[in-house]
Amino acid sequence: MMAEISAWVKSIVMVVLFATFLEFLLPASSMQRFVRVIMGLFIMLSILNPLINVLHSQILPEPVAVFGNPATRASEIERASQEAAKGRSQLTHEMYRKDLAKQIRALVMAVEGVAEVRVAVETNDEEGSKNIGAIKKIVLYVQPGLTSTNSKIKKVSIDTTNTAAADNRPELSAATRDKIQRVITELYPIREDQLTIQRLN
Repeated sequence: MMAEISAWVKSIVMVVLFATFLEFLLPASSMQRFVRVIMGLFIMLSILNPLINVLHSQILPEPVAVFGNPATRASEIERASQEAAKGRSQLTHEMYRKDLAKQIRALVMAVEGVAEVRVAVETNDEEGSKNIGAIKKIVLYVQPGLTSTNSKIKKVSIDTTNTAAADNRPELSAATRDKIQRVITELYPIREDQLTIQRLN
């Protein structure tokens, strides 16, 4: 058990050292951002490798009997390995999308005039595709206003007129939209038509 933990820790350290070394070699350019995302994904995979191995062992069926049709056993093993590979690929894509959504949310929350934001990311998950992992679409649901650290306590007033027109929430201004669009399109390889910004209801 200790040998497995030691090997696991060594693999994580090696991946982190390799990522740091590769980052030093690259010049400060837009390529560096993509390498950071890829290396971050590799580091996460090396950390989660024991969990993936456990999931892999659970997906595989029980060993087949020694006696039987060899062709049947080979087809069952091949089918099980394909299902395991598909499950691992789906897990990797899901982790990648969640990491991208967290990064994008942090960037948009830093824009002045944004109180809250929710992010939906769609990526290219087609196996064998040349652009696998590329961002296809980003949808931002933005709530305009001050962040929680800059917000002030407002006077509470009770509306006794039961009208539904008392929505005094600020609108998402065009200037705020332009700031968000500029930040996202400069940091990620997407076009303006791949980015949708909507107000969070």
